[in-house]
Amino acid sequence: MNKQQRKQIEAINAALCDLRSQIETLQSDEQDKYDNMPESIQGGDKGSKQEEVCGEIDSAADAITEVIDALERAAE
Repeated sequence: MNKQQRKQIEAINAALCDLRSQIETLQSDEQDKYDNMPESIQGGDKGSKQEEVCGEIDSAADAITEVIDALERAAE
């Protein structure tokens, strides 16, 4: 891998880090919505769906972290 390719990876990783940050903010907002639901709603269909949404968004952030890590290893 040459210097130009490493710079490309750095730029991609910077964009991915920004995207991950946006996703983490979204996940936090969705988690707050769930946490602020009355317990009776949390235990129902709406709460279950909200909890699922939070998990999926969290998984997306984790997946981006894995991509960032893989690109960093590739650039070494």
